[in-house]
Amino acid sequence: MAAATLFSLQFHTDIADTQALFFRGSAAVNESGALVFGAGGTAAFDTYFNLFSHEKYAKYCGITSARLRLNGRGQFRVKLFRKAETGDELLKSADFCDWFELVFDFPAGGGFLWFSLEAPAGGELYSGAFEADIPAPNEVKLGVVICTYKREAFVARNMERVQKAISAAPEWADRLHFFIADNAKTLNLPESPLYTVIPNKNLGGSGGFTRGIVEVCGDASFTHFLLMDDDISFEFATLERTYHLLCALSPAHKSAAVGGAMLVLERPTEQYEFGARFTGLSLHSHNSRYGLADANSLLANERVPAPNFLAWWYACMPVSFVQDYGLPMPFFIKGDDIEYGLRCVRDSILLNGIGIWHQDFSSKYNYALEYYLKRNEQILTAMHISHGRIKSCVRLLYAVFLQLALRRYDCAELILRAYEDFFRGSEYLNQIDAEALNAEIMAHKPEYEDLKELEARCGVSAANAPTRRSEKKRPLSRALALFGAGYLPALFCKKGAAACDANETLTPKPMRCRTIVHCDSSRGLGYACTLDTKRRAKIRRRAWKYFFKLLFGFGKFARDYRENRGRVCSGEEWNRRFGL
Repeated sequence: MAAATLFSLQFHTDIADTQALFFRGSAAVNESGALVFGAGGTAAFDTYFNLFSHEKYAKYCGITSARLRLNGRGQFRVKLFRKAETGDELLKSADFCDWFELVFDFPAGGGFLWFSLEAPAGGELYSGAFEADIPAPNEVKLGVVICTYKREAFVARNMERVQKAISAAPEWADRLHFFIADNAKTLNLPESPLYTVIPNKNLGGSGGFTRGIVEVCGDASFTHFLLMDDDISFEFATLERTYHLLCALSPAHKSAAVGGAMLVLERPTEQYEFGARFTGLSLHSHNSRYGLADANSLLANERVPAPNFLAWWYACMPVSFVQDYGLPMPFFIKGDDIEYGLRCVRDSILLNGIGIWHQDFSSKYNYALEYYLKRNEQILTAMHISHGRIKSCVRLLYAVFLQLALRRYDCAELILRAYEDFFRGSEYLNQIDAEALNAEIMAHKPEYEDLKELEARCGVSAANAPTRRSEKKRPLSRALALFGAGYLPALFCKKGAAACDANETLTPKPMRCRTIVHCDSSRGLGYACTLDTKRRAKIRRRAWKYFFKLLFGFGKFARDYRENRGRVCSGEEWNRRFGL
């Protein structure tokens, strides 16, 4: 057996308002990063980054006991607890001076383990870690792939954080390397042995991530590739925890993939997603909008439903996946992580404490996303979802009629274009010029104007715009309302205007007004869309035409994409796209 670190304690990050994710109590972090206790000071670590998921380590690593190692200055009392739905159960307590190891067996039952510290006369805690004895650790080397397009500030800040961490612990330089696919060819970083910048054609996230995967797989020393978005913030300790977990995996789970939760950068204690499941009809984000400062949310994360894919803001997979399943689909953006997960991931691990902060998606909506979402989700549904015919047809009509209700006719036409391109078959994915197509799709965006002027002209207020959270979830009545809005005569529409949040795609409450003002309050911009019955009727006819084409031709399209996936995803085709 060999002693192995499972993860080290974290006390802080440079992101504001995040202390509740690291510790609770009267202690405070000083300039050197130590946790300082006044006389009678306390700290509790039943927190997102420092709790111990004993059941998951037992399941995936075969570990049944561990030890908590603490290093500090002063007299302390440590208490170890199991937190469950029924409350906190005290397992052990001890007093120590400066340095201590608390050995413990895993208790029966769910929940998670955590500990508290009290310093009667004050003191400092410098570091701590959970450790365990495991058989010979697995050989692990991470190829971290970041795909970026004009996000220089995010990438530079994250690389500075990595450089600082590895300067303090040089052994990590041999455990990982970053491959940064620069789709805009504008990234200017100082040279470093820790990363390789790859100027790349703008083939979207799919092309950037695939280029990085190809680079990782070209070096036999790497065992895993870790895909990360460019507009995120992460702690180096998250990489450390992922690495140590992979080293400790039991033979039964050695080929597991590890995913990361997405925390919302603008609201840093809020969890956007902890795994997700795509059904062919919709995407369900697990434990969405959970406040991670709340112990009940952390308990819920311990029993989260199994996902069927891992989002690529943080997803780690063995390089053997490429040999066994091939490279990702050339989707440009959106849906590539879902398709690859459905194709490859059979065993996935999500842990409290493995997560990153990502910009809120609600501020990034644009019409072009609808094209890529609908085209790519339809392709992956045809390839992977059994009984996907009816789900696909329902999704087509729902998507188009939603845009009709919102008077966004350009967006509705982009959605229909997405289905047209799906009907072209797998060969179309090999023939298209992805950069040229993206430029064409991006041209279909509304003309924004000053929001205050728009509000005054139309007599509306952005403050009254409904949001997704303010609406009750009534799928059937909602669907009926959307279809009604697609046929409602102009005579029955109110002549005034109503406000709608431009970044919320599921808020059609104002649909009985002839004009809808789409408000982006965060940018102080907006645009107005007005009822056009002739254009609406034309779009509606096309939607029904494609509905029946999809209904009766689904099997043919599904066979085409399934049978030709290997060629579309082959290394030869990807090298041609890269221009290599």
